[in-house]
Amino acid sequence: MTTWQFLHESAPGVYHLDHRLTPEVRAMFAAMSSRLPAGGISGRYKQIVDAIAEAMFDPQLLAGADEQKTAWAIGEAENKLTTYPLHPRVQEFFDKFVLRYGHSSIMELTGSPPVYSEGISWYDAYLLFDSPLCSGQEFSTRAVKHKNWPMARSAMPNPTEQFRMSTDPEAQTWILEELHAEWFEVFNAEVAWWKVLFSLESNRKAFGLKDKEPFRPALDRARWALPGTIATGCCHTGHLRERSRILRDGLLLAQRSGAEMAVEVWENIRKGYADALPGLSGMGLREAVYSSDAAIPAHLLVFDVEPGDEVEVRLMPTREYIYVGTKSRLPGVRSYLDPSFNQIARVDISFRCSLAVARDWHRHRTMYPWALNIVRRFGEVGEDTPLRIHSGYEPKSAFGKRHLGALLQKSSKAYNDFMQAGNQMQAMLCLPLGTEVQLKGQGGLRDVIYMLELRANAHGANFEYEAQAKEALLQLKSQLSAATYRAGSPIPIDILRVMGLQE
Repeated sequence: MTTWQFLHESAPGVYHLDHRLTPEVRAMFAAMSSRLPAGGISGRYKQIVDAIAEAMFDPQLLAGADEQKTAWAIGEAENKLTTYPLHPRVQEFFDKFVLRYGHSSIMELTGSPPVYSEGISWYDAYLLFDSPLCSGQEFSTRAVKHKNWPMARSAMPNPTEQFRMSTDPEAQTWILEELHAEWFEVFNAEVAWWKVLFSLESNRKAFGLKDKEPFRPALDRARWALPGTIATGCCHTGHLRERSRILRDGLLLAQRSGAEMAVEVWENIRKGYADALPGLSGMGLREAVYSSDAAIPAHLLVFDVEPGDEVEVRLMPTREYIYVGTKSRLPGVRSYLDPSFNQIARVDISFRCSLAVARDWHRHRTMYPWALNIVRRFGEVGEDTPLRIHSGYEPKSAFGKRHLGALLQKSSKAYNDFMQAGNQMQAMLCLPLGTEVQLKGQGGLRDVIYMLELRANAHGANFEYEAQAKEALLQLKSQLSAATYRAGSPIPIDILRVMGLQE
C-alpha cells in the first residue's frame, strides 16, 4: 500500500490534506468529494497522482519492476501538487468546472485544513454542515449508487449491547441492520423500475428531464427508499474556531444518546483536526467554557409536528423604507440583490419535504439555524403513528408496493424505541430518505430570494425542491405586493419592480 506524502489518515475514515499542497489542489480534492470512487479520498488521490506520473515518466518505470525507482517517480509526481504553475491536470479541473460550468462554490474550498470524514451517517454529515460559516462538500446520493452500500459507523450497535432492540431476539440481529437490508431491497426495485421507464427518450421528455441517460433521474425518483443507515462522507475546509463548535455539539449529542459508535466517530473527527493542526490541538473554544452538562442547541432537538401545507412563507417587514440609491434589478436577471434588502424584512420558511431534500435546503447557511422535525399525526403513539413518505414519492415497483407499509411500521417502531431511550443519533438513522420532515428556518429577504431562485432555476435541479422553491417564490411575491416601501421620500414604490420580481 502506498504511503502518501500529503494525504494523512488520522483514524479510520478520517483524513486530512497536507498544508504543503497548494490551496487550489486542496480545493480540487475537496470538491471531488461529491463523486469519490469506492476507495474514497485515498482512491481519488491515487488516481490524480498516477495520472500526473503517467504524463511525466515512461510506463515501464511505473510498472513496478524496480520498486525503489517506481516509488521515486510517484513521489516526484506527488510533489507537482505542491508547486506553481499548477499542473495541467489540476488547471483543467478549474477551467472546466469553475470557468466554463460556473461552479463558483468550489472557490470557497481553498481554506485549511481540509478534513475528510468517511463512513459516517447522513445525520453526522447534517451536524457537520450545521454552521453559518461552513464550507464543505458531501458525497452525492443523487449521482452515485454504490454496490453493497455499507452501513455508517454510527449505525453500528454498542459493543456491549449488540442485539438490543432486535425485532427477533432469537435471530440475534441488530434492528438497524435489518432496516438497512430491507430498505435497500425496496430501493433497488424502485431504481430498476425507473430506469426502464427513463430508458425511453419520450418518457424523459414527458418528465422534463435534460439527462440523456436514465440512471441519474432514476436515482432521483427512487432516492426516497434509501435507508437512513447508509454510509456517506464529506470534506470540510473551515477554520478551527468554526469547526470547534460543530465538533463540540456533535460529540455532545452522541454522548447524550449513548451511541458508542457515534461517539467514536466524532472523537475520530476531532483527532483529524488535532493531527492537521497540532499547534492548536485542544485549544478550540478557549473563549467559552462548556461543562459536561452543557445544553444541546435547541434547534438540534427533534420533535413531532402535525401534517400541513408543504410550503409556508411569512414575510416580516422590519422597516418601511429602502435606502436611497438602492439599485433596482431588471426582471429575469439572475444576480444578487442589494444587501440592504436583508434589513427591510425577515422571512420565515417552513418546508414539509422529504428528508433527502431537507438536507439540500439545510446547506443554505444564511438561514442558520434550521430546525428539523418529523411530520406525524399527534395523539397517537407507537405503531399507530407511522412515519410518512413525502407525497412526491410512491412505490412504483411491485416489490415496493408490497413491502412499504410493513417496513414503515417497522421503522416507526424502531424510531420510537430509540427516541424513548434518549438515543436521537440512532433514531434518526431509522428514517428512510423519503421520510416527510419539516425543515424550518428564517433569513433576510435578500438571502431568501437568492436561495429560492437558485433552487428554482438550477440546471439539473431535483424535481421536489424545484417545485417547493417556485411555490415559496409565489407566496413571497404575493406578500411583497401587499407591502409598501418608501425610498427616502414619501412616494410609495413598487417593491416587486425594484427587486426585479414582477412577472
